[in-house]
Amino acid sequence: MRERVQLPEVEPEDEARDEHLEAGRADEILDHLERFSYASRDHVVCAILWHTGIRLGSLRAFDVSDFDADAKCLDLRHRPESGTPLKNKQAAERSIAVGPHYCGVIEDYLKHNRQKVVDDHRRKPLITSSQGRLSEGAVRETIYRVTQPCEIGGCPHDKDPETCEYRRHGKRAGCPSSHSPHGIRRGSITDHLLNGTPQEVVSDRSNVSKDVLEQHYDERTEREKMEIRREFVSEG
Repeated sequence: MRERVQLPEVEPEDEARDEHLEAGRADEILDHLERFSYASRDHVVCAILWHTGIRLGSLRAFDVSDFDADAKCLDLRHRPESGTPLKNKQAAERSIAVGPHYCGVIEDYLKHNRQKVVDDHRRKPLITSSQGRLSEGAVRETIYRVTQPCEIGGCPHDKDPETCEYRRHGKRAGCPSSHSPHGIRRGSITDHLLNGTPQEVVSDRSNVSKDVLEQHYDERTEREKMEIRREFVSEG
């Protein structure tokens, strides 16, 4: 039942925080999931969100048939008539490349760990609960949980994980060190830019305009931008 409960689309914590998941932290989380929860739903959710930089609604929109293991990609489609609209509608439709390793993770998830269910529209969702397509609230709860530091190591806030109120379902967003799905999106986009991926490529892959990209998602410092430009410009 709790996986069907819809939480508000924008959490108060999201509005207050100018936050993004750092690449090093993302690697730690994915390495931990790779070792202890390989090809689990948590693993697939975190891997797709981090490596593609897509929105939460886009993640929920994928059906099993949208994954093409041969072409190594996920096809994103706007399907408002059956409950999975995309924020930018048809303009957001695209094919998103997935690396070989995480294609293998998705394949193993489909073979062994995906709940064999359909949604209310008789579609086969990629990301499922026992009731059908995983709700937005359940995706948020998953991300808040796996990004809490005490999931992997100790608490930096002097809390006992056994008694901490932020370890309870529905309260995890209150943890000062947890991140939202939007924080993963911002971190992913920033990491692509820091690694020298051209803005046009990041814009197309993440379906965000250049202006919005610069205003809301690009967390690079001016010096970091300079160092990336240095690679493309002759210093004479």
